[in-house]
Amino acid sequence: MDTTDDALISTMREDRAQQRRLAGARRLTMLVGTAFGMAMLIAAGLRSREVGDATNFLSFPAYGSKSKAADVDDASPASDDAVAVAASSSSVTEVVLTYEDFIENSDVKKYLEDDKGLDLSTASVDTLLKYVPHRLVVEIDLDLIKGDVGEEATEGFIAFNLIQMNDSGDKYTGSLFTILKYSTGEIAHVYPTYAAEDDMHFCGLKLKDSSTFVLAGNTGTSERGPKYTLDWKSGDFTLLADGTEENCHDIQWSYEGRNLWQPGSDLNVVETKVSNGDTVSSVAMAGYASDINHVGLLSQDSVTVASSRMTNAIIKAHVETSEIVWVAGGVNGTMAIETLSGETLAAGESLYYGQHNAEYFGEDEYMMFDNNYDQDAASRLLIISIDEDAETITEEWQYVFEEYPWGYSPFFGDNDRMIGGNLLGTFWPLTLSGSDYEDVRYEAKVVEVVRETKDVAWSLEVYGQQECEDKECERSNNVGWKMYSAERFFVAPVVYNVTCGSGSLSFTTQNNFKQLNPYDGTYVLADKSSGDTVASGDLTWLPHWRATDLVGITFDSDGETSKTLTVTNQFGDETVKDITC
Repeated sequence: MDTTDDALISTMREDRAQQRRLAGARRLTMLVGTAFGMAMLIAAGLRSREVGDATNFLSFPAYGSKSKAADVDDASPASDDAVAVAASSSSVTEVVLTYEDFIENSDVKKYLEDDKGLDLSTASVDTLLKYVPHRLVVEIDLDLIKGDVGEEATEGFIAFNLIQMNDSGDKYTGSLFTILKYSTGEIAHVYPTYAAEDDMHFCGLKLKDSSTFVLAGNTGTSERGPKYTLDWKSGDFTLLADGTEENCHDIQWSYEGRNLWQPGSDLNVVETKVSNGDTVSSVAMAGYASDINHVGLLSQDSVTVASSRMTNAIIKAHVETSEIVWVAGGVNGTMAIETLSGETLAAGESLYYGQHNAEYFGEDEYMMFDNNYDQDAASRLLIISIDEDAETITEEWQYVFEEYPWGYSPFFGDNDRMIGGNLLGTFWPLTLSGSDYEDVRYEAKVVEVVRETKDVAWSLEVYGQQECEDKECERSNNVGWKMYSAERFFVAPVVYNVTCGSGSLSFTTQNNFKQLNPYDGTYVLADKSSGDTVASGDLTWLPHWRATDLVGITFDSDGETSKTLTVTNQFGDETVKDITC
């Protein structure tokens, strides 16, 4: 199926040209040139380098350019020299992190010196670029990130595992679990995964709690590996399940907290013990699935939704019985399909091909990265809705990174719903293009896209050693930098749209990170001076990062005074808001 009609391609070309014009304009303006930029400098603690020509301030750094980046936590101010270079135009800020920002990171430096035996004072740039990217270019539009949520939507972090394959395409040479501060693009932490276990990177990654990732390892190119947790603040990796191995594509902590869910090795979804890796339960999908690359356990682990890549399908099944509830897409499909163009496809036909990270996000909506595998069409971020009663799939929305062939990625890719409804997607282009043509020179990309307008609120482009001056330069499937997925998260519950007056309190909240089940928390409204509780109660966060609204909480009011609203989640993380009512 061709998903890129003439109008879409024309729009993409116009958008690309406009992006290049805006990028050129941004490079003429330093952050200190606007009131917004000054505020960003104060907030982020950025320090620009002295440069003789402002027009070159944000030109791509040449090998050997000097900059610094420091480890930061969300509650800590950035250091003086935290980000390499930055520029601003209107509400958009561009930040460039060079390879030196990575090698000056304490964990990366230790790995390169101790594990790889490098003398960083004499190592050549080519040698260093086997292990770290040449540069990361981050563009941030805070206004578009805020949306209807406000400033709170810009806080927190983004995490992803950057991996690089050598020129022979047979061995990964670099693997960096990278965490950036979302509002500024600063490096918060970088952890070389080979320091935990040689020749291992992570595909599946999710938050277990507010300080811990659960990770599915991939040893070499086997697509199997051990399971780990990572304390993202300290960098401590902990081996799970006695080192037993499973499919690396996904991982989820069980609802009751003692087991792990992953794609199995026998066309199944498997639950194993965290302690020793023994199998607890298995959901059989043979005959319906091939290459399961994503699993989501819903309704307290009683139902699973699995993405079957090679049958172009999403499959819902009961965990206890392995009964297949429905198959959405592909030759075994049980649902008719309504496309964006108004076409109706019969059950058994395909809407998406070789998809990755198909995930349920509530309100009947499923987000995925549709690779459009082997279709001579661009890959895309895709949203579908499924009406289980009517047995229909409706194609709701798509976003294409580039037109084909530059917009095609044969594998990997992610698409998640953010707290305000924007979409966060990852992509890597199989085919590059020189600056005189389509200007697709990055090796991997992350974007946050506004659903209603398809404007880009946040983007990250990863550049390595791949060069292209022609219109089309096809990469080997494995060569260069990529990432499997990305996760957005906060250090405490997000609380916003707080209104309080005349003895009534209302607010909206979402938990720190996306979760597939509802979880309970509490709120307390207290007098700020005395600390006396004015109102309190329980709340339940909706799953799938959907907003929870608390409306019309009543309390006795004796006039306007300073108060605090404290919202606490199941991990003990607190968000405190100062209000007057």
